[in-house]
Amino acid sequence: MSNKSNMTNCKNCNWQIAKVAKFCPKCGAKNKKPFYKHPIPIIFIYFIFMAFVGAMTDIEGINSNIINDSNTTESTVQEPSSQEISSNTTENNTVLEENIKEKEIINLKFNDIGNYGKKDNYNIRYYIPSGKYNVTCNSETSSGFFIIKNEKVKNSEGKLEDVIIEDIRFDDTNITKEIEIPQDTHIVLFASSDFNFKK
Repeated sequence: MSNKSNMTNCKNCNWQIAKVAKFCPKCGAKNKKPFYKHPIPIIFIYFIFMAFVGAMTDIEGINSNIINDSNTTESTVQEPSSQEISSNTTENNTVLEENIKEKEIINLKFNDIGNYGKKDNYNIRYYIPSGKYNVTCNSETSSGFFIIKNEKVKNSEGKLEDVIIEDIRFDDTNITKEIEIPQDTHIVLFASSDFNFKK
């Protein structure tokens, strides 16, 4: 019984040989163990498999981090709130108040940004400090025209929008009018207008 358990068949000629025999005595073929009975190749395959699984896990983690980072970036990029707009306008007006003390006369020209203009999608908005001004039209043409807009009015959806609160027309040059510029407003010039504002 024990002798049979120590015997095996030659893989080449099917002759019965000892398991420990290196060669078949009949045909001379090598007596090799099956691949799956060798521990070293199995261990090698196991480590390759685990390395592959680990690499796939790392890739999924990197992709997840990239997606999370992009979502975080999108959520943090927001339009400025009405409070931020108000704060910026207040800062601008503070700077302009200092400028006007130095320059007593503010000159605004159509399509000229100068010290008080800011370009938007359609035209130039001119921001000057609120208060009463003596305004003179210096236009080369016989008339000048500008409007005063309030940019802090909320519409039915609660969003801020520009609303015209007054339009000022000069029928001739070198005419002076007393005009009050309210807070939170800007001026838009038209038709090659040129005006001097003096407090």
